Amino acid sequence: MATHYSTLSQKDFSNVNVVIAISCPQEREVMKNDLVTIGFKNILSTDNGKELKKFIAEGHADLLICDTALENGCVTELIYSMRLGVLGNGMFPVVVMIITEPTQSIVQKVINSGIDAILVRPFSQNNFYERVFKLSNKREHFVVTSDYIGPNRRQKHRRGTLEIPKITVPNPFRNKITGFYSQTEYDDFVQRTATVINEQRIKRQTFHIGYLIDKIQPGEGKHPPSKGLPPEWENLVFTVNDLSIRVKSSQFTHMNRMTLTLINFVNEMNAARTLKTHDFRLLTHLSNGISRSLTLN
Repeated sequence: MATHYSTLSQKDFSNVNVVIAISCPQEREVMKNDLVTIGFKNILSTDNGKELKKFIAEGHADLLICDTALENGCVTELIYSMRLGVLGNGMFPVVVMIITEPTQSIVQKVINSGIDAILVRPFSQNNFYERVFKLSNKREHFVVTSDYIGPNRRQKHRRGTLEIPKITVPNPFRNKITGFYSQTEYDDFVQRTATVINEQRIKRQTFHIGYLIDKIQPGEGKHPPSKGLPPEWENLVFTVNDLSIRVKSSQFTHMNRMTLTLINFVNEMNAARTLKTHDFRLLTHLSNGISRSLTLN
């Protein structure tokens, strides 16, 4: 413990904004005291998911330490939304998630939300300081897929799969402890990186829409079901909506009309809860049009 404590105590954490969102009041207090001991000063704490959402939206978190058991809201969904960039002032806080029961499903859900690190109870003060030490030095590059924005988890590229670019993202935690911190330069970096992530997401969603529509197409000689929607439909609705929102403020604004046409059609089919043969043809036509529009830029 001494090694991490002595190393951390040499850093200047006084400008770092920390949010502790943990359900247990005693644990929150212990963690706050641990952070104060090594020099943190700007610390907010809560046991409420709604308040945590407010803190994130208002840009109060450089380092976020949260708990899957937090009251009033699913924290993993909140972090996922933050990484999507829909919670206001930031998508790049460094996140440490605390887990009590590390089942495979819970761990997978936490990882898929886009967190930076996991702590499993019970953990020691040394474990905690170790996470803080590592994250104060570096964070993983981000990757963008059709259903994930967050730190890269792959050790190497899998043969036969699309190679996804790795993106260097802001580390507001590390940035605040360097001697050359500039809010203007940092804000510019955040904006440029958010633009890159948004454009990567547009490309991924365009490809994913085509993939989903191909998958729900009835096979040769088969007929679409007369009632109901295919299992992939909910994913398609989400993807189309996400794409439509993202193209509006991007270099791909020329895709806006085509995506709006697709989203209106998908919403009509969603209300009808059924698909006919001509619906599949129109879905394919619109998807192909969006794919072609992507390459026009």
